[in-house]
Amino acid sequence: MGAIGMTEQRLSHVRLGDYLDDAVDQALALLQHRNPELRWDREQLIRLTVGYGLTRLFRQQTRVALTLTGTFKHLYADRYPHDLIVDNLSHGGIGFRTLEDHVIQVNEVLLIELMSQDEPSILVETHVLVKHVQGRAVGAAFAEPELRGKLERLLLGN
Repeated sequence: MGAIGMTEQRLSHVRLGDYLDDAVDQALALLQHRNPELRWDREQLIRLTVGYGLTRLFRQQTRVALTLTGTFKHLYADRYPHDLIVDNLSHGGIGFRTLEDHVIQVNEVLLIELMSQDEPSILVETHVLVKHVQGRAVGAAFAEPELRGKLERLLLGN
């Protein structure tokens, strides 16, 4: 490849980089506008986006069937929580059912709270990214990797 071809290739990467930078800035502005109390920064947004893409391609954690109760809230719209029943759980995600009909969309962020029925002291509160919705059944990925210890206690306790 000649010098001109290499220069054109580099320029296309620069434009792609600028395009992605603009997309990240727009997404960050939208998140901050819709929910100003959350302190999202560029690095968190990029990790969230890249992490979910890789997790979806390379699922390595198996889901454990269990029954837990909990609640969820739409991150941008709800003031009050709605009840849910957890069907399965893994280190990377959760499958649950809502008790009532709700409008939950793929790629929506929800705030969920889980309580172990055996040990009421174990409370998990976290954000999830909805990956699949079928009727009242929802599959979602955890947005906060630091939950690992609490999830292990929940998985071992059930």
